[in-house]
Amino acid sequence: MGVGDSTVRPNLVALPPGPRRKVVLNGARSSVSSLPDGIEDSHWGSVVDQSLVLYRHGKHPHRLYAWEGKHTGRRFLGCPLKDKSERCGFVQWLDEEWPQRAQEVILTLWDMVNKSIEKADKNLVDMMAEQALKNEAKEQKEILEAEKETWVREKQELVRDKEQLKVRWRFSQSCVSALQAIVKTELEDKKRIWIVVVCLIGVVVAMLFGVVLKMK
Repeated sequence: MGVGDSTVRPNLVALPPGPRRKVVLNGARSSVSSLPDGIEDSHWGSVVDQSLVLYRHGKHPHRLYAWEGKHTGRRFLGCPLKDKSERCGFVQWLDEEWPQRAQEVILTLWDMVNKSIEKADKNLVDMMAEQALKNEAKEQKEILEAEKETWVREKQELVRDKEQLKVRWRFSQSCVSALQAIVKTELEDKKRIWIVVVCLIGVVVAMLFGVVLKMK
């Protein structure tokens, strides 16, 4: 969690009267992982440019509120570097450590916050999964509707083709009937012609036979 008063409090060098001088903080470094996470607001924050205190790397401190664990709300001066892994590790607490009971309450509140965040994250994951399923179902529905429209168009085309085939069939039947009638008529005409021809041949034969008989 956060760093307590066990964090090294850098020793400030007393300023002698006369021209003001900058003081460099000397002291053991705390581990980077033990540095408290801090925030700032309009009333307490930003780099203290007017400070006479410089940290080990020669930069002015940053005024922050601790925002983690049992030290939440305590003010401190810390390294101004944004990258936590590059900070020098000095922390100077400006507020006294909270009473034990207050620390327990703060930890309980943080535990409640963390559980609420976990629950919210779980709900968010469930909502995203549900939304993903809804989107998938919607996509499937759209695909099925598109396929249905395709089937409807194909059915309509088949119906039109069927109607066209019926029309062609009727036309073919009409043509066949007309051809049959023509053929039948032609056959009857040929039959009549053959009868006339046979009759004429018979008349000619009879006339020739009569001529032959007269010549005798």
